[in-house]
Amino acid sequence: MKISKEFKIGLFGIICIALLYLGFNYLKGKDFFTNSNKYYAIYENIDGLTISNSIYINGLAVGRVSDITFLQTEENLILVEVDIQKNIVLDESTVAVLISEGFLGGKAIKLEIPEDIKNPLKSGDTLKSTLDVGILESITQRTLPVADDLGTTIKRVNSILWVGK
Repeated sequence: MKISKEFKIGLFGIICIALLYLGFNYLKGKDFFTNSNKYYAIYENIDGLTISNSIYINGLAVGRVSDITFLQTEENLILVEVDIQKNIVLDESTVAVLISEGFLGGKAIKLEIPEDIKNPLKSGDTLKSTLDVGILESITQRTLPVADDLGTTIKRVNSILWVGK
């Protein structure tokens, strides 16, 4: 049976479009070939967290943020959907901590899992969530009062110097 050139070109075009679609979604952080469990975390402020940011347990990347939804009808909270590897078992006391990832301001989620798993979560359950104050935020909070005091001191010195002239 002889296959026409038009059929071959059409089949080649369909395969290229399918590969383009799969490649584009893979680059956006969707992995089609791994099994994962979906969990949810609710935050008041995600402070720059985006889809496909990493999820860590003890520094090991075990998942990705798969979706972020703004809950306007529920006090303007933000629902974050995370995909965690299937072999990771989370407890109901697991805490999803939003952390800064380096000095450039990237965000990630660190999971704090207890040593012994008493009540394992099922896929689709909601994790407890908190925000971590990073190094940069901590320094900013501590130096802000000093900067204010320094500003008032400079204003006083300037007023004393200008009065003398």
